[in-house]
Amino acid sequence: MNEISPIVYLDALVMKVRDSHKVRNKAAHLAGGGELDGVKHVFGIWVQTA
Repeated sequence: MNEISPIVYLDALVMKVRDSHKVRNKAAHLAGGGELDGVKHVFGIWVQTA
């Protein structure tokens, strides 16, 4: 993986999860990127904690 990706994308997916006997909406955030030759990378996935 190159240190610099020419294509970077950020996205979030909101889903319903059961937390402490309650159903709540939480977001999973995704950071990814791609190179010009089509290789894709996921830099990280973070799930909302509060």
